[in-house]
Amino acid sequence: MKRNTLITKPNSLSPKSPFQNYRKSELSKTLIPKPEIFISKNQNENTFKNLLADLQSIGISNISFFNLLSNYELNSISEIISYLHLIVNREDYHPENLLFHQRLLSIIPPKHYKALSKLLQENYHSIAFSEETINFIEDEKIVKIIDEILFQYMGLLYSKTELHPTNTNLNLRSKIRLLESINTLLSEDLNIMLYFQMISTYGGLQAYYQNNKITSEILRKISHKGFDTDYIIFNSSQIHSIGPSKLEKQTEWDERLLQIIKKILGSKDEKPEVDIKQNRNKLFNIIKEHYTLLKNKKDKVAALEIINLISPALDKGHSILKKQNKLDEEVKIDNLKLELDYIKDILQNYEGKLPKPRKLYAVRSSKNIPELLFDNKRLSCCIFKPTGLFHGEITRLTLNPTTPIIEFWLEPYQEFLGIATLYLGVNRLGQKAILVDTVEYDNRLLELRGNNGTMKFILNSILMDAHQAGSKKVVIFAAPYGKPINFVNYVKKFSEKQASISFHKHIILNL
Repeated sequence: MKRNTLITKPNSLSPKSPFQNYRKSELSKTLIPKPEIFISKNQNENTFKNLLADLQSIGISNISFFNLLSNYELNSISEIISYLHLIVNREDYHPENLLFHQRLLSIIPPKHYKALSKLLQENYHSIAFSEETINFIEDEKIVKIIDEILFQYMGLLYSKTELHPTNTNLNLRSKIRLLESINTLLSEDLNIMLYFQMISTYGGLQAYYQNNKITSEILRKISHKGFDTDYIIFNSSQIHSIGPSKLEKQTEWDERLLQIIKKILGSKDEKPEVDIKQNRNKLFNIIKEHYTLLKNKKDKVAALEIINLISPALDKGHSILKKQNKLDEEVKIDNLKLELDYIKDILQNYEGKLPKPRKLYAVRSSKNIPELLFDNKRLSCCIFKPTGLFHGEITRLTLNPTTPIIEFWLEPYQEFLGIATLYLGVNRLGQKAILVDTVEYDNRLLELRGNNGTMKFILNSILMDAHQAGSKKVVIFAAPYGKPINFVNYVKKFSEKQASISFHKHIILNL
C-alpha cells in the first residue's frame, strides 16, 4: 500500500551536539559538531580504563574528566562513578549514551546524585517510579531540566512550548532514551528535529496543525468533506474502557511458560503448534531437568535457564523459516520470543509477581514525541525505533493532522501496549472513510480479556472513534504483515456474523 504522507525530510537540517557545560540558570545556544565515536575493543569489561576510553571517544579527554572530578568531594566522585557504571553496564550500551548523562550530572547538585541514580535504575528496569523518585522528579523539576536539554540540543527555545505528557513514567523514559542516542536518531530521521521545530515555533502540536499554512489548508479540506476537525485535532480523551471479566482468569507466569514449551515441543498426545525446524527430542533432553523443577516447584532459576536454552533454538528456527519464506511460521516464533522476553522480565525485575490488570482502555493519542518513537521490539512493529524497517514513518504520522493514532493501555503498566494507525479520506463513492492501516500490540495487552475479548475491544474502540470523527465507513487493510494479521483474522471471522461488515481480498481507498 502506498502511503501519501505530509512531511518529507528537509535537507536544510543537520544534527548537532549540544553537550557543553552550562549552569542551570542559563542555556547556551552554541552547539558543537557530532563527535566521531569509537567503541572500545574490550567494551564488555567494566574497567575504569574502558570508561576513560569511551569518554575520550565522545570528545571528553582524560584530563578534562579528571579536572571535572577534582571539583567534587570524594563521596560525590564515588556516586558519579556508580552512576556511570549503571549506564555502561547495560546490554545495549554505546559510548554515545554518556553524552547526555555527562550533561545531566553537570546540572544536578551532587547532593541529589543518589536520587538520580535511583531514577536511572528504575528507568532501565521499566518499573513504575517509586514515591521517593516521583518526589525527587517534582521537587527538582527533572522533567523541565530534561526538556530544556532536549530543546537546546535542537537549538530551539523551550519557554513558549506547551508539552502535555500522557504518563510521567513513559514521558521521562522515552526522553532519556532519545537523548542517550540523539546523534544516531537524528542522523537517521531528521523529522524528529522538524517535529520539535514545529512545536517550538507554534507552541504545541495542535497549534501547529491550526496555524501552519499547509496543515491548516488540509484541515479546511477535511472539514469541507464533513469530518469533525475539532474532535480530530483537539480531542485526546479516553474513547472506550472495560474492566476485568468474571469469566477471565489471569494466567500465572509458570503456566504461561509451560504452555509455550508445549507449543514448541508438543506432548505425548498433541503435536507441537510451532515448527522450529529442529530436533524436539534433543531440545527437551537439554531442558528436561529444569523442566521438572519448573513444573513441580515453580522454580524461577530453572525457568530462566529454560528461556536461555530455548531462545537460541527459536532464533535458529526463525532464520531457517525466513530463508524458506514461511512468513506465518516466522510470526509465530516472533510472538513466542516476545512472550519469553516478558516472562524473563517478570522473573528478573518483578520477583515472579505479575502486575494485576485492572482496566483496559483506548485513548486518542496526543502524538507526543518521543513517547511514540519506541519501541519496535515491544510492539513488534516496523514503524517504531530503534530498528523498525520503516521507523521514519512514526514521525511523519505525528506531523500529519489526517493520520490519527489510537493508543491502547492496560493498567497498571506504565506504557501503552498497543496502537492503531488511521488515515482519513474518502472512498471511491465519495463517502467519508477511515483506513485502519495497522493494529500493533504487545502480548501483555491480552491479559485482561484474552485474545478474542481484546480484539473485540480494539474493534469497538476504532468504530466509536470513527463515529465521533464523522466517518461513514471504516476500512481495514486486509493484508498486513506480522502480528496485525491476528486482528484482521478476527474481523474477517466476525464479518461472517455481521451484515454491516464486508470482507474483500483487495481494499482500495482514495486518500
